[in-house]
Amino acid sequence: MTISCHPLAAKFENELASRRSTLGNDHIDVAETLNALALVNHYMTDDQEEALRCHTEALHIFNLRKNTPDYSDANVALTLSDIGNVHRKRGNCIDAASFYMKSVQTYRLS
Repeated sequence: MTISCHPLAAKFENELASRRSTLGNDHIDVAETLNALALVNHYMTDDQEEALRCHTEALHIFNLRKNTPDYSDANVALTLSDIGNVHRKRGNCIDAASFYMKSVQTYRLS
């Protein structure tokens, strides 16, 4: 994790640390905070590498929670789409399209 100078990123980084310590690393709230931090990095600080890292970790957590009551295909689909957006911004249209397709397929299952 990087320490950001952007106030909103710093807020989510603090929230993420708190949630990890109280809820554990694989809690759904940790994944949602990672996605929020990723969006700040994607849109506000233009740190696409960090955005991709956060979204990928969130996706991993969502997939770990697949057979639990708090799991949602919609969360997975949205995260896949967000990963596609990062790839598109990085100029990698093939990977972006692949993640968009996975997102649509996942959303259709929900």
